[in-house]
Amino acid sequence: MKTLINEFWREIPPRYHKYFPGMIKGEYEEDRSWINFKVTSKKKATSKDAEQFQTDFGKHPAGYGFYSFKEKKDGKNYIYTWNCSRSSD
Repeated sequence: MKTLINEFWREIPPRYHKYFPGMIKGEYEEDRSWINFKVTSKKKATSKDAEQFQTDFGKHPAGYGFYSFKEKKDGKNYIYTWNCSRSSD
């Protein structure tokens, strides 16, 4: 079972929306080991878009990893989820 540090998803600031064309909403949550990302977009994106997003967020995939990238279609929107480590050890 996950132990959440923050018991809710926090909104990702609009300055990061440039990485997902048509981004509607971006959120993240942290537990003791991971940062979990969730992005809803009107347009299709790629894992490379998510990696760039994560890099600008301050968690470069080379140091923090980039795991479990998934795309889900929900009506007209796309929902992307993935995670990275909280530390670069």
